[in-house]
Amino acid sequence: MPNADIGGNGSVWIGLETTYGTAVDPTASGVGVWCPILSETLKYTEAKYYSPQIRQTTIVSDSKQAYYHVEGDIVMEVDCNYLPYFLYASRHTIIKTGPVSTVYTYTATPSNIGATYPGGAGRGISIAVVRDAIGFLYSGCVVQNWAFTITNGVLQVTMSILGLAEADLAGSPSQSWIDPSLLGADAHSIYLDTAGTSPAFGGARDTTFNGFTFNANYNGAPQNRIVPNRSATYISYGETDCTYDTELDFVSKTEYNNMTRWT
Repeated sequence: MPNADIGGNGSVWIGLETTYGTAVDPTASGVGVWCPILSETLKYTEAKYYSPQIRQTTIVSDSKQAYYHVEGDIVMEVDCNYLPYFLYASRHTIIKTGPVSTVYTYTATPSNIGATYPGGAGRGISIAVVRDAIGFLYSGCVVQNWAFTITNGVLQVTMSILGLAEADLAGSPSQSWIDPSLLGADAHSIYLDTAGTSPAFGGARDTTFNGFTFNANYNGAPQNRIVPNRSATYISYGETDCTYDTELDFVSKTEYNNMTRWT
């Protein structure tokens, strides 16, 4: 029997898929990175069919496995080395520029993509999770909900993941790590502008915010089509909902009036 392990000895690997839904494996060099996280709850989720046949019995007569998909959360400190992978696998258009002094810039713009339908523009990632020295590989994964917050000055994010399928790792991966690049208390600023479709955010920093949580929910859902397997076919996106929670110092009645007028 294998020795029981501790959670801190687990590991998570992420890799961009060339073809959406076709898994990439950490044993294939050069396609992904080992990503430090704080916690994860990825899991196989399935529906079952229970036959209600009337045949002189009071219990179901048969059960069949129905469709399944992958879902769960990943919580991590926002790290410049890893966040772009997840941004690619979401409802964004990504523009990569640089390098400038070896530094690349990734600009993520919300898009109106409706689904990760096979052959479309949607991107996905494969996520490998090693728990207690046992590997799990999830493919066709996208981020359908983001929640950014500041904890003790450090920016963190909770990403709600939906994926198509689960598989075994091809072999025993060899983990490797790089130095972190976190966003600490001196990295954050908040700007305000009047309501409208094209805010400028060109004024002075606002100094009255005490923490925040920004949530972007794309209302994703796994979709199954009639194909000879049980895994999800693609992920659909619904209406985008954005919310912002914070505490404010009301240093004048103007600030209070703004809050009551805009909420």
